[in-house]
Amino acid sequence: MQTLHGRAPSGKPAGPARRRRRVLLALLSAMTMALLPACSASRVTITAQDPQGVTLSVCERTYRKATADERRAQDHVVGIPTREAWEDAANDRLSVAVSCPVRFEESATYAALDFHRSSQAASREGGGGISPSDIGTTRSNGMGTAAQILRTDQAAAAALAEDRAGFAMTVLAARQKDPKHHLLALADAHRTASQTLAAHSAGEGDPREGIYSVRELLAHPDKMDDPANGLSAPVSAVVEMNAARELLAAIRDFTSADGGRTGQDEEGRTRYTATDRQQALRELSELAATHIYAALELGYPASPEALFSKDTAAVSAR
Repeated sequence: MQTLHGRAPSGKPAGPARRRRRVLLALLSAMTMALLPACSASRVTITAQDPQGVTLSVCERTYRKATADERRAQDHVVGIPTREAWEDAANDRLSVAVSCPVRFEESATYAALDFHRSSQAASREGGGGISPSDIGTTRSNGMGTAAQILRTDQAAAAALAEDRAGFAMTVLAARQKDPKHHLLALADAHRTASQTLAAHSAGEGDPREGIYSVRELLAHPDKMDDPANGLSAPVSAVVEMNAARELLAAIRDFTSADGGRTGQDEEGRTRYTATDRQQALRELSELAATHIYAALELGYPASPEALFSKDTAAVSAR
């Protein structure tokens, strides 16, 4: 057998330095091959994980859908919005109020504005929009869950606001005698909501006074300046807008956190569930939107400056 005697294939001696280099190259090659699968697997894992980076919350999804539907309504059929498109956008805004309570006031206001746009589109199409008295009667009859979940002080404040508005609309209906605006029907709707809310504010007593000052109503036969922003509008429209503001103020801490009555009683029994709370938010948002919609239909300015406070407008722009 022939022995190499430590000679390289080239015929040159394979010294220690050359052997070390050969060993190092082999080790580097092995390390590279070992690292490649790990790097490849790491890339796949990073791509597949972290769903929070791409998954939106229910609040975000409903908000994006509502704003997208509003854009579609505005751009529908070469820029001519339709009644149905605006109604869809309005209902989406009400869904935002339920799933994203931090946007409650903003969403209820936008819903009313979209319903008003739907009414305008219906008039252009040769039909009629939803009567404020019709929508008011429907919404005021559905306050049962909200009344039970609201704290007694919240229910009392809301009941007082509704009763005051109902009284004012009764006075205006008697003075104006204008069947077109159905003021008496609106007055009845306010009183219906007030009765339901007052029935669940027993701890505060009956907050309703029944009769209120008519000085401002008599001093302004047709139009008046809205105390909230100084804008001039029909008296009936200002009454409806202020009814909405008072309602929203009464339930503000309920919509911004887990306000309202506690979910369990002293013995740990369930008073209401998360589903009940969502239903309450739906009822309250619809009632507030109804008042704002009535105000717009009665002639209140339909502009962001008139409808939104600076704080609400800032939230809306985010």
